[in-house]
This record gives sequence, structure tokens and C-alpha cells, in this order.
Amino acid sequence: MTMSAGLRVFMRLVLALAVAALALTALAAYWLGTQSGLEWIAHRAMLASEGRLSRTGVQGSIYRRITVARAEFDDPAAKLDIQNLQLEWQPRALLRRKLQISKFGIGALAIAYAASDETVPPPFPATLRLPIDLAIAEGEVRRILLNGEDAAADLRFRLRSDSRSHELELVNVTLFGARASGALSAGTAQPFALAGSLALAGTVRKTALSAKVQIDGSLERPRLKLATAALGGLVTADVLLRPFSVLPLETLQLDAQGIDLALWEASLPRTRVSLKLAATMPRRNRYAGAFTALNGLPGLLDAKRIPLTRAAASFSGSGTDWELSNIALDIGKAGRITGTGAISRASTRLVLRVANLRTDELHGKLRSLTVAGNATLTGDADTQRLLAKLAGNGTQLDIAANHARDILTVETGTLRAKDARLDFSARLALSPERTFALNAAFANLDPARFIHMPSALLNGTLATRGRLAPSWLADVRLALTNSRFH
Repeated sequence: MTMSAGLRVFMRLVLALAVAALALTALAAYWLGTQSGLEWIAHRAMLASEGRLSRTGVQGSIYRRITVARAEFDDPAAKLDIQNLQLEWQPRALLRRKLQISKFGIGALAIAYAASDETVPPPFPATLRLPIDLAIAEGEVRRILLNGEDAAADLRFRLRSDSRSHELELVNVTLFGARASGALSAGTAQPFALAGSLALAGTVRKTALSAKVQIDGSLERPRLKLATAALGGLVTADVLLRPFSVLPLETLQLDAQGIDLALWEASLPRTRVSLKLAATMPRRNRYAGAFTALNGLPGLLDAKRIPLTRAAASFSGSGTDWELSNIALDIGKAGRITGTGAISRASTRLVLRVANLRTDELHGKLRSLTVAGNATLTGDADTQRLLAKLAGNGTQLDIAANHARDILTVETGTLRAKDARLDFSARLALSPERTFALNAAFANLDPARFIHMPSALLNGTLATRGRLAPSWLADVRLALTNSRFH
């Protein structure tokens, strides 16, 4: 065989191998586009996740449309449950180093995570640049749940990411009955500049609400400026965040004008509250601030008002442990409650002093008594306890009460006025029916000394049980001895 003949044979062999390789590549490419190929890819993804990923109902082709009935990802930090996933994309865009998704949809996304006391902040990223460009022309998540509770619905968005920036267009999302839309852009290189806005409008708990949020700054220190109309008033806020620090809030300025609590819940009293709150971080990981609230519609409780005219306090703390000082509550014309306190995860303690408090400025049925005294509130997240001692005009009131498991309990109460005495205990459940119980024993008691009613001298006992809602119902047992009415 001559050299030229040998070369021809070698070239034919190379050509045959090339044709065979192309054929095998085409066959593999065809097979990957089949249902069997898609199942193989899904199985490889499960193996790569080390058992954390599971899926059911995978259908379609990697070249056209993929649907997944359900996918679950179980990680120590959180668990994701995705139902009815749909993906349509354009594989040819990969030749341009771009992941082009025509449609991305999820029927329901459930996220479950455990509460953590971890205080280590997340690390600040070195870059936000993706390996390839990404575009989602139409994205949708119909329902989002956090720890089993509905958090959002009807989320629709568009996304474009390249080497310079990520741009998100929020077409719609429903939060607590209100709809929001907006846009946000973020740079891919430090300091990751932010720019965006969000508008929200709708009805929350039968209350009209509208809000606008402007976003700027950087990912390390984003700034939010909020303006909202709600509860008959206006609220503005300027917030500077530090999401990659132990304490994510750096500064807060809040201003509210004309807030009416009755517009939030019809059973609440009418108010016209103006509030100013400021918080800064003068020392590392330590807040300091103050708030002042003024009520332009003070009044009696039976007139669906609150007698509070002004409330103020200063505070400092680390986010979990707080100290309160300069507490001042002005009630009526001259009544005042002042005090100090400390609040932490483990316990709460407030020490209050009452001065010049007139009872007839609290409720229209009460006669005028000017009282003063002390009250102490202690407790933790589960149980709170109140001890109070008030006196004035020859009258003294001692109360020991607590709150636990949505039940208010007056353990002991004693009212003394000269030779009269009233001992009582009570219980009120904070359930929808507001069930209650009251037991009392009294001697030489003239109720007209405290409330507007005909004078009497009463001795005996009272036991009553019932409910306050949906309609008032009570079983009353009254036993009188050696009593008279004037």
C-alpha cells in the first residue's frame, strides 16, 4: 500500500468516526428531549442534591415545555414545597450565553422555616453577577405561604439580568387584600447600587390603604422612604437599613398625623393621634430614641374615646434588651402616670407612679375621686403580672392581676372606704365570646360613693358568670343581708 493510499484510508476512517460521533450526538440530543431523557435529568438532579430534592409528575421536554406536579427541597435552614411548576424556555439562547425563559409559573410555593436565635449576620457578597445573562419574560406565583400561613398571592413579574445589573418589574402582588406593583434595579458589582419604587393600594381589614415606597442607596445600606394614607391620617417614614449587620436597622424617623383607631376596628375608641418617633444608633449595636404621641380627641371611655391626651417615653437597647425612661402618660386635665422600665426576651418590668388621677375623667358613670399610688408590671412572654395600690379621698384600692394564655385574671382585689370594704376576684377570657366570671363580698358598701346611682348600704355576696359576645348574657346570684336602700 502506497503512502497516498494509506492516507486515503485514514481520512475515510476519521470521516466515518466523525459521522458516527455526530450521529451519536444527534441521537443523545434527541433522547434528552424525550420523556425518558427528562426523567434521567431529574434523577441526576436528585442525586446531586444528596437526597434533599424530591419530585413527582415530571412531564415534557427540555427543548420546549417542562411541568412538575410537585417538587420538595428539604434543607436544615428551610423547607420548600413547590406545586404545579411550569417552565417554557428557548434553548438556542444558550448559544448567546443567555438563559431565556418565556414563561415561569408556580401554582403554590410553601416555605417553612424554624425560628432561630442566631445573631450572626449573613456575609456581604463579593459579586451579584450571574454566570450567564438571564431573562424571564413572564413569571407568576399564584400563592405563597410562610410556615403554613398565607403571605402573598397573584405574584406576577418580569426579570432581566446581565453583567451590569438585575432589573425586576413587579407587575402585581396581593398582600393582605391590597395590591402592589413597582420596579427595582440592583447593580452586580459592589456596592450594589439600588433604585426602585413600590406602590400599594387596597383594603385591609375593611380599611382603605394606599402607600408609596421609594428605594435607593446600596445593598449594604438600603434607604426606604414611605408615605401612606391610612386610618384617616398620613404616615411618613424614613428608614436606613443595614441588612448585613447584627442589627439591621440603623436609623428610623416616623411621623404620623390624624390617626383614628376606630377606622381599624369599629369597637376601638375614636382618636386623632399624632405620633413622632426617632431612633438612631449612637453606639455600635445600641439604639437610642424617643417617641411622643398626642391625642386630639380625648374623652370618656363610655363616649368611645380615651382620656389619654399625651404619651411619651425615651428608650435605648440592643434590639432584644430595652430600657425605658421618662415614661409620661397625661390623662384628663391633671392626671399623670410616670415611670421607668426594662424589657428583654426573658422578662419585663415596669414601675409606674400615678398622680392626680380623677376617676370622673375616665368614665361618665364614676364619681369624682382623685387618686394616686404605684403600680408594678412584671412578667415574660407567657405571663404578665400587675400589682397596684391606689388611694385618695379616704379610699384605697389594692389589685393583684395577671394575664396568661389569653385570660385576664384579677386574683385579689380590695376596695376600702372608711368602714366599707369590697373584696373581689374576676376572670375574663380574650376569646371571641369574652366569657367572664366575677365573685365579690362586701360589707357596709355604698356604691353611690363611687358611681352615679341611688345611695345604699349593702352587705352580702355576688357571683356572676356569662359572656360579652355576640350578645351579653349573664347568670347573676346576689345575696344581701342587713342591707338598706335610701
